[in-house]
Amino acid sequence: MEDVLEVKGLHTYFNTPRGVVKSVRGVDLRIGASEIVCLVGESGSGKSVTAHSIMRLLPRAGGIAEGEIRFSNLDIVKASEAAMRKIRGNDISMIFQEPMTSLNPVLRVGRQVSEVIRLHEKISVKAAKDRVVQLFRDVGIPAAEKRYDAYPHEMSGGMRQRVMIAMALACKPHLIIADEPTTALDVTIQAQVLDLLRSLVVGSGSSLLLITHDLGVVSETADRVAVMYAGQIVESADVTEFFEKPLHPYSVALMNCVPQVDADHSMVSELPTIPGTVPDLANLPSGCVFQDRCQNVFSRCRESDPPFTAHSSTRQVRCWLHV
Repeated sequence: MEDVLEVKGLHTYFNTPRGVVKSVRGVDLRIGASEIVCLVGESGSGKSVTAHSIMRLLPRAGGIAEGEIRFSNLDIVKASEAAMRKIRGNDISMIFQEPMTSLNPVLRVGRQVSEVIRLHEKISVKAAKDRVVQLFRDVGIPAAEKRYDAYPHEMSGGMRQRVMIAMALACKPHLIIADEPTTALDVTIQAQVLDLLRSLVVGSGSSLLLITHDLGVVSETADRVAVMYAGQIVESADVTEFFEKPLHPYSVALMNCVPQVDADHSMVSELPTIPGTVPDLANLPSGCVFQDRCQNVFSRCRESDPPFTAHSSTRQVRCWLHV
């Protein structure tokens, strides 16, 4: 399968009053054509920073210190800002966590989506509006022509997120990055939005990088999964083999934290947790970053950081137990 995106050795750092925060360290990630890859991990693990690095949308205090981000034979790390403006929204689109902060509150939603189309294509106002109305229908917005003239505050959270999905699909991108797109939505709407994303990606031939902390979302949506911890990808695998047998101790711990149902269909009374806390990214320990929380730790784990090693043709893992 040809890769749409390939990330190699990505390091993204932030300069802060506490020192340099190493938010992303040596990330390797690839996404194939028409593939759905889920990037999963705790809050603060570096998932969103990875996505913003791919889009080159980092705040002024942050920057890519090292690595390659290869997209359609272009190295995004070295690309000019003019080249990035052509890529963003056209070849690579992003759906953010909270649509209310992503949409302009004083512009009608239809105009906001049509502006994305007209920015990248020579197309008339009417043709752009017709396409937006059809996109609204495609993403399940009722009364699409009427909704074209609505303001964001006149729509529910689920409808606003559908507008953001329509915007992401507007120019038929090769890659869509969805950064926890269902976080602010209730469970029923979450399921609808995820089903919509999956069906639209399959129908359009685009690839999807879906960022989440929910393993249930991963199991229902992904072709492949990459697990991130403290700025590193610690395991990457096909979704079926990952859920059959996670290898990295952090992956195992995450799976153990998923709520279980007893034989009588009642929830277990006490949920297991991962002991300890995520290490300070401005003051990282030597060795494996998961060492203080790992039940399988041994001396080598405290001495050196394990490499990201191929365990099979479809799986990689960063752990001394599997080198």
